Amino acid sequence: KEEVGQYKAIDVLKGVKKSILDKKISSEEQLKKIEKEIKNEIENAYIFAKNSKMPDEQELFKDVL
Repeated sequence: KEEVGQYKAIDVLKGVKKSILDKKISSEEQLKKIEKEIKNEIENAYIFAKNSKMPDEQELFKDVL
């Protein structure tokens, strides 16, 4: 938990967001829309992974050099 707190303190995404807003590259509303889309994409990927069966052991080393 302490480590998570340390990373939250140096969250580069907050800095990037501030820079984008300060330079008027995007609006707060646009960034919120993008963030919502990203969260939906992650949620859909999670659901897909959770509902997918585990690959066969034979697949474990497929395409590995």
